Amino acid sequence: MNFNIKKMKNRIVKYLLVALVGSVVFIHQSCRDEFERELKIRSFFKVHEGNEDDIYFLDEPIQFYNYSLHATGYLWDFKDGTPTSTEKEPIHTFTEEGKYGVSLKVSNGMEEVVFTDTLTIVVKPG
Repeated sequence: MNFNIKKMKNRIVKYLLVALVGSVVFIHQSCRDEFERELKIRSFFKVHEGNEDDIYFLDEPIQFYNYSLHATGYLWDFKDGTPTSTEKEPIHTFTEEGKYGVSLKVSNGMEEVVFTDTLTIVVKPG
């Protein structure tokens, strides 16, 4: 009888160890997935706080604000025929009226992500 109790205790300990290891692996994987989601590179920029219409004036410098996450490299394309910029937050002046699909490509050495927003450039009234 004593032998069966000992055997039963060993089985219970084995089951508990398997359950414990399984729980640790599950928790580790869940934390890693959440951590990787948080570190995923994101590209996003705004031009001017409070300008919801994305309308800007010809020949006036425009400050671009970079809100990208986990990026180490930046490539701005203003789509107006001027050279691209690798600055984090460039200032750019458009010299012709029109709509421009400005894009920001960000990278972190492993992946690249592009965000594009359309700006309308018009002659200042008055």
